[in-house]
Amino acid sequence: MSTCTVSFFGTTSSGKTTLVNALLGEHLLPSAVQEMSTGLTLVHDLAPDASSPDALRARLEEAMLRHREEGGGSGLRYEIFRRIAFSAELERRHGERVSLTLIDTPGIKYVGDTENVVDLSRSNAVVVVVLGADETDPRKRGSFLNYVLAQVAQPEQLLFVLNKVDLLLASDSSVDSLETNLERLGGEVLHALRERFGADVRRPAILPVCGHAALLAITARAAQGTEPMRREFWRFWRKDASHDVLPDKRELQALGAANATFSMAFDKSPLDELARNPAAWSWLERREVVKALLQFASWKEFEDALAKRVLATVETSGREVLRVDAAM
Repeated sequence: MSTCTVSFFGTTSSGKTTLVNALLGEHLLPSAVQEMSTGLTLVHDLAPDASSPDALRARLEEAMLRHREEGGGSGLRYEIFRRIAFSAELERRHGERVSLTLIDTPGIKYVGDTENVVDLSRSNAVVVVVLGADETDPRKRGSFLNYVLAQVAQPEQLLFVLNKVDLLLASDSSVDSLETNLERLGGEVLHALRERFGADVRRPAILPVCGHAALLAITARAAQGTEPMRREFWRFWRKDASHDVLPDKRELQALGAANATFSMAFDKSPLDELARNPAAWSWLERREVVKALLQFASWKEFEDALAKRVLATVETSGREVLRVDAAM
């Protein structure tokens, strides 16, 4: 079986942990308004931990808070063995079974922040660079980009993401302002890449994504059953629309949070006419809400781009195990 490592870099509170959780298919890693990660968190696509996501997240959060209270320190690792939903999606879409390791790094607070940094200089691992839409200081962005690129061996490893795009759409900004932000960021990233790798580097795509909306949609979808179960119910429902399946607590919580936070995902669509109470939605309506959230989050585009990068890395590396070493 092919193996690959995907590391996530971002400034503090850029939303990289939420992206990792969405790829895992469950809210497993702690995330908060302030930076939660206090060491490298490695999730290996192996035999799953028997703990529930909530229980495992609580244990991780307790350990991270305790580590922070004790003054932190470099070299700390949290290792988790868990099935990664994106691995299964990769196999379903591309017929390639890849055993992934996802690495959530601590948010980089300032230039020169070397605590628990991942050293990628000898690695062919995929690197996802997460830029937050709420980061407005171009000097800070430029310093962050230079800091990350200095550790990367080649530009082909990199995937650039603009996360939290809902902040742009929810304000007085329009879709044009999102496009303007992407254009500006593309120029900044290209400048940093050419400084690091030379003038021949091409302008990279910056993928807009809303990790939080994607995670809520994926959580709700998982509560609706497996893909074969959903297909079977859809077949049955078309014959008898009076039959319905009530949502469980996890689905209601996810859809309630989405309804409160991402109502703009339903604007100018039939879903905008829904009652503002997810408990009153039918199974079909809940299914359509999940689809609308994933489309709003541009999640398929992100998964496709990441899959392409992972498969290219596996092929280039001759199907060898890719390693990521923590700077000690």
